[in-house]
Amino acid sequence: MNLYFLFRNSKLFRVIWGILLLGPSLLFRVLVLFKRLFTTPVAVSIPVIGIGNLTVGGTGKTPFTIKLTKYLKDSGYLPVVFTTGYKSGEYDGKIISDESEEIINSVQGIEVIPGKNRLENLLKRQEKGNFDIAVLDDAFQQWKIKKNLDILLIDSTFPFGNGLTLPAGILREPVSSLKRADIVILTHSNDVPDESIEKIIQRINKVNRDTHVFKSRHIISSFSDTENKDVPVKNLTGKKAIILSGIANPFSFNNSLNECGVKIEKSFIYPDHHHYNQKTFLEINHAFSETHSDYVITTKKDFMKIMHLNHGLQNILIAELDFQIENEQKLWELIKSKI
Repeated sequence: MNLYFLFRNSKLFRVIWGILLLGPSLLFRVLVLFKRLFTTPVAVSIPVIGIGNLTVGGTGKTPFTIKLTKYLKDSGYLPVVFTTGYKSGEYDGKIISDESEEIINSVQGIEVIPGKNRLENLLKRQEKGNFDIAVLDDAFQQWKIKKNLDILLIDSTFPFGNGLTLPAGILREPVSSLKRADIVILTHSNDVPDESIEKIIQRINKVNRDTHVFKSRHIISSFSDTENKDVPVKNLTGKKAIILSGIANPFSFNNSLNECGVKIEKSFIYPDHHHYNQKTFLEINHAFSETHSDYVITTKKDFMKIMHLNHGLQNILIAELDFQIENEQKLWELIKSKI
């Protein structure tokens, strides 16, 4: 089992792991503090919005980045998205992350500039002009650039892990860093009880009473086949399927499929940023035949990683996820007031 999944699913494992690595975790915490204190942010002449999280493992930053960028474009802004991350594909002669590729394919006409040195990329792009707002993906720990707005996403199903920083926990920095967040968005809020949401909000308010908290959910709005033809959700009711996912929160994805009435015969769950191979495809095809399934269902992110491979998978459907935010109009008004 993937270490992150084991960490999520076993409280005993989290306790033992935390005790064994408490020393390195405290050292990591001190190093992060020193790095932040001794980093002087550079101000640029256009508004900068940072989107990020406190933890490893993903929280839904990319879907929100896509939604925000679309909103900015529709509101008359000329945004450019600056990303960094795991190498996956190629775009404009550069090796990019799978998140970058997803943004490029989801927001037509928006420039996405990948690269780890986002300050350098931002300054170079500024020289060319023709954009008026910068969106930084995965940027809560990006201290080199002065931001007008820090938007923090927290996964409601596993918000702070065991409360410890890496490597003893999943936190990139202490929970006290919530005080830097202007806006907090709780993702997958529909996957946990209301009482759990209230406890998360109380913990956030204990650190930062001035931040604005919004609840959000991921739902499947439709499906599409490999030829990009829409398949209505109602058509999947009672259909048997093999599930393929290599994302940060596959549990929420499976829950969404269950809500659509899909009968999940078997799930092939892999770590985020997983690179697929022929062995994986053979196993999926075997399960597909053995269970007499109707479809192989995957995410858009995963499909983009396998579409150029000789996968041989049958009846593939790609789930189209809709990122819904409670009080969304209030969120957009708040963002516009900050930029």
